[in-house]
Amino acid sequence: MKIKEILKELFFNSKEILITPKEKWEKVAAEDSPQVANNVVYPFLILIAVTSILGGFIYTSWETLDMEFVVMKGVRDFLAAFILFRLTAWVLEQVTPAFDGKKIKSKAQVLIGFTLVPSFIATILEAILPGVYILNLAHLYSFYLLYTGVPFFYTIPEQKKRGFQLVSLLMMFLVYSFINYILWNVLHFFFVSL
Repeated sequence: MKIKEILKELFFNSKEILITPKEKWEKVAAEDSPQVANNVVYPFLILIAVTSILGGFIYTSWETLDMEFVVMKGVRDFLAAFILFRLTAWVLEQVTPAFDGKKIKSKAQVLIGFTLVPSFIATILEAILPGVYILNLAHLYSFYLLYTGVPFFYTIPEQKKRGFQLVSLLMMFLVYSFINYILWNVLHFFFVSL
């Protein structure tokens, strides 16, 4: 696939999940290909790394510019988003049987891949527009997408459905917080402590 086609598909998928999430969830849940998430997630990961590096170059004065730090921050942002996607999908898979649901790896990856679209977009915009903290609200929309998307992907008994949705939200928040805390401290250790 050419870059232009990839970006066009990325824009189309992102627009649909952001504007009409329930209709997009119906379409995505009916498809049986985990590649759907990969066509969304991996292009975003690359954009996150590139914009993080560009933002570092743009918003750092040339006198204090540390190329290694800027590149490592791009790598850190890439890893944070990648690990968030993989680990959240894995944890969701693991908790599903506790709620009498069926473990299906591809479903978890598709659900989490599309759920993270607002967070990915916010991360990209934050890299090129630092200090615009209102963008952090976009991360909350990811929680809404997860909450609304779960019923389309998992058959959970009605009496356990709310609990599963709440555990999924809590799990996503904890994974996100843990990954960012660890990776930021690793980056800080290498560039500030040494």
